[in-house]
Amino acid sequence: MKALKVALIEDDHAIVQMYAMALKLKTDFEVKVANDGAEGLELIKSFDPDIILLDMMMPHMSGVEALTRLRKLPHGDKYKVIALTNMKDADTVAKIKQLQVSDYLVKAEQSPSTLIKRIQDILGVA
Repeated sequence: MKALKVALIEDDHAIVQMYAMALKLKTDFEVKVANDGAEGLELIKSFDPDIILLDMMMPHMSGVEALTRLRKLPHGDKYKVIALTNMKDADTVAKIKQLQVSDYLVKAEQSPSTLIKRIQDILGVA
């Protein structure tokens, strides 16, 4: 069975290290990282991930803008996306959910183990 592919698009180096390390140690997922939305879109096109972990607040191109552009691409609606953010205001949550995310997780409230469990649930793997 081929390894499932995870695109982690996040600008915070500490969070990237924490999530990428946990994913590599606790699963057989192949993980590739991008540090902003524009780089993330290029990664998605070349890597074709099974799931995308997308930070919403990044420099150069926000996660919201990247997700909006992704959904406009041919087959852009096929991607499962977990929105990662620390924003909890109702307007932001509503806007992001309109972009067909599989889940919306507040980073400060998620351990790497919880995130991995959520990824496995969304992808239907153990």
